[in-house]
Amino acid sequence: SVAAATDDAGNSSIASSTAAIVSDIIAPTATMTASAPYVNIANKSGAFFITVTLTDPLPPTAGDPISGIALASFPATLSSTSAVSITYKAGSYAVLASTGSTTTKASASYTIVPTSPAGWMDLNDTTIVASLMSSAYTDAAGNIGSNDASADFKVDVIAPELTDVTRSSPVINSEEFNRIDMLFSEPVFNVTNAGFAVTRTTKAGTATTSLGAPLVQAVGNTGNTFRVTGITQANTRAGGNYAFSFPGSGTITDEAGNKAVVSSGVLPWSQVDVDARAKITSTLPSLTNNPVLPITVSFGRAMKNLTAAGIVVLDVNNQIVPVNPATVITRSADGKQFTFNVDLGSSALPFTIGSFRISVADGAAVTDNIDELPCGFSESRMFTIDRIPPVATLVPWPSQFTDGGRANLASIDYKAIFELPVQNVPR
Repeated sequence: SVAAATDDAGNSSIASSTAAIVSDIIAPTATMTASAPYVNIANKSGAFFITVTLTDPLPPTAGDPISGIALASFPATLSSTSAVSITYKAGSYAVLASTGSTTTKASASYTIVPTSPAGWMDLNDTTIVASLMSSAYTDAAGNIGSNDASADFKVDVIAPELTDVTRSSPVINSEEFNRIDMLFSEPVFNVTNAGFAVTRTTKAGTATTSLGAPLVQAVGNTGNTFRVTGITQANTRAGGNYAFSFPGSGTITDEAGNKAVVSSGVLPWSQVDVDARAKITSTLPSLTNNPVLPITVSFGRAMKNLTAAGIVVLDVNNQIVPVNPATVITRSADGKQFTFNVDLGSSALPFTIGSFRISVADGAAVTDNIDELPCGFSESRMFTIDRIPPVATLVPWPSQFTDGGRANLASIDYKAIFELPVQNVPR
């Protein structure tokens, strides 16, 4: 100030220039964040980032600029597992807060790249941690950082799979179903009827089968087992090739957000239409001596293409029996019945007895529409062909009226004894 000092001659000092000095003993802080909590199937092919943000907590009016902090030098001070590399993303520096020329908050981003040969796949089901030591950053006043900072993310680049499906059929010899039990390879979320579908494919094309308004419930607390009930059973009776699928808009995902897929082990199934099952009848009884059997094959809907090659005749050992092929197969006007004769020929010769089972081979007939669904689950009919004549043994009756074959009666009665029951015996 003026006259604050004098020299040896007694001259008082004049006012000097001023110097402003700011004392900064408050250290800057750092935070780190990952661009997503997971590397998953959807984002694995893109860039994955760690963002570092530095803040000078001193109020701007009294603070010092931290723009001199060399953010570009951070790669030398960031650390992680040895399975990834961290490099500065050029041009990523951003001023987040400032007053005039004073920067009080700034950030920069760093690209995370896997270094293993198979990339993220080799790191599946691991957690990657990047960190910044407090000694790695300072403000312009030379204050060392006040805290270590870190960020972590998980790697999950494998989709959850539907690994097992059990369809419950309440009808014997039918593939229609009214309940589905589903098992996934890992816990999944958002499991609703809208998340999966049952498709049916025929020659007419592929369509989604309406399951009605089913109820999906978790089984247990593992998160990977679910039961679907309340299915409209009538909608699952049609024939065709069925398969489970997850639509592109499906909501079922794992924790990482990967959409569920159907495992290759869950195979499609070919389903026989309920009305395309053959029923076999005959005008002859199951026990007969006639080697020519009149047969009627009935279906619940119009069918076509049934030929003699589709008629199967088996013996009691389930071996194919040679027969004379049916020369004429008559189809009814509505296409639901086929009549013909099965001539057993040399397989049922005189003085022989044998049992024969007649059925229609799966796929031997198809529905008479654009779908052309194959028949199946044929009901068989068993016949026993007995061509052995009954043999009788005559015994005098009563036996006491004979003497060594000589009779003292004008007439003698005889009893006829047959090996098997007979009928229509003349008197």
